[in-house]
Amino acid sequence: MTSNTPDYLPIRTVVKFYENHEPTNSNKLMTKTLLKVAFIDNEWMDSNQKAEIPKDGEFWLVDIIHETCQGQPKGCFLVHPIRKVDSTSLSRLLPGMYDEINRSGCLILEPKTGGLSWLLPLRHKQSIKSIYAVIVSQ
Repeated sequence: MTSNTPDYLPIRTVVKFYENHEPTNSNKLMTKTLLKVAFIDNEWMDSNQKAEIPKDGEFWLVDIIHETCQGQPKGCFLVHPIRKVDSTSLSRLLPGMYDEINRSGCLILEPKTGGLSWLLPLRHKQSIKSIYAVIVSQ
């Protein structure tokens, strides 16, 4: 996107969207699945008005295309939705089932088994110290 976009982006992952109740933010949906907040990119919304749009509580495969305030817990990720993911098809990723790549405080998890829609349970994310974001690569 821009020259300050991290070298690991774009990257594909699964997130769960929620309604954004912050009145000063124009984005109606957000996700905290990555620990750092993420919003749907406004340019994607403008150019995909006829596409299916994520709804509150839905899981989606997305491309993370940009990060503001790289390397810090403040800021956000911008994502492009790819397709809805049925919650019954999600698989829990547990320690030992992935390789870790640390990119300046953003931990990227590479599952050792492909072909599944992986999510790392919140308690495992929260147990990882010195990390501001966790991305499960799909």
